[in-house]
Amino acid sequence: MTHITDEMVADKPSVDEIIQKFKAFVGDNILIGHNIKGCDILHITRAARRAGVNFDNSFLDTKPLALSIKDANHNMKRSHSGQLKQTEQGKTWD
Repeated sequence: MTHITDEMVADKPSVDEIIQKFKAFVGDNILIGHNIKGCDILHITRAARRAGVNFDNSFLDTKPLALSIKDANHNMKRSHSGQLKQTEQGKTWD
């Protein structure tokens, strides 16, 4: 899937070492990322558990925010002046 071979990582630090360094770097801070809930947190917490690292940081996933903005923009259109106007049943207002 990633096309990363064993040879490419043979002389690199182990996942256990990396997750320990990552936890030391982030401390107890909140992690912010796009789709972090659906992807990153799963991998981070799994690696931390295997390495014996307590990783229970709070996180904020920006994906729901981006989707809500996308949905809101779907209901917007540009006027001739370039300003965004909200539309409802073909009518526009400033």
